[in-house]
Amino acid sequence: ATRHAEFREPVLLLWGEDDPTFPLPRAKQMVPQFRDARMVTIPKAKLLPQEERPTEVVRAAEEFLAA
Repeated sequence: ATRHAEFREPVLLLWGEDDPTFPLPRAKQMVPQFRDARMVTIPKAKLLPQEERPTEVVRAAEEFLAA
């Protein structure tokens, strides 16, 4: 966590709303650790949102990359 601030590129944190392993409130604490980070929460997803809700993940990634 202490090295997150050294990362200079934009960061997209995609998180499953119902992730039991790394709960959303804890994940949100990571955002300010980066210089340029954005978090997108994927509804009705747990640990693997890219497999559980691929359409939403692709949409979020495309929007992030287009910015």
